[in-house]
Amino acid sequence: MYAPFWFEGPVLLAVHLLRYQNMWALAPTLAGFIASHIRLASMPMEAIVLASLHRSWIRHRDYNQAELLVYVLGQDMGMSVISGWLERDLPGYSQARATSREERWHNATGTFKAKDAIPAIHMLLVDDVCTIGATLMACASVLIGVGVV
Repeated sequence: MYAPFWFEGPVLLAVHLLRYQNMWALAPTLAGFIASHIRLASMPMEAIVLASLHRSWIRHRDYNQAELLVYVLGQDMGMSVISGWLERDLPGYSQARATSREERWHNATGTFKAKDAIPAIHMLLVDDVCTIGATLMACASVLIGVGVV
């Protein structure tokens, strides 16, 4: 798991503005930081997949902030973005509202599914925020289960 910055100070403000205040213009700057960090890691990657919100959350917000980041990141890195392949099957509730580690793990576990065909073997899994890694681990276990490394 790689993170280009700690979730504090100006980064916390920028992510909150992107997430909750429709400040879409922040996506290219944040994605640029992520791309720079990924290039330093030099891992084999064929495509980018995102930890998707449940469709009810997207309807509530009118957009998916992680998807904005992923599309800009894909353009920056010259990689395909595979949208809708990994889905949050159960709505759960916002991880930001969870008050304990156990609650975050419970809220994320078993809520994702992948479509049948594997579009790539080496995927970069992206989410906008990682607190304890519950969402990313839930997504990763689904991806590993269908042959992604």
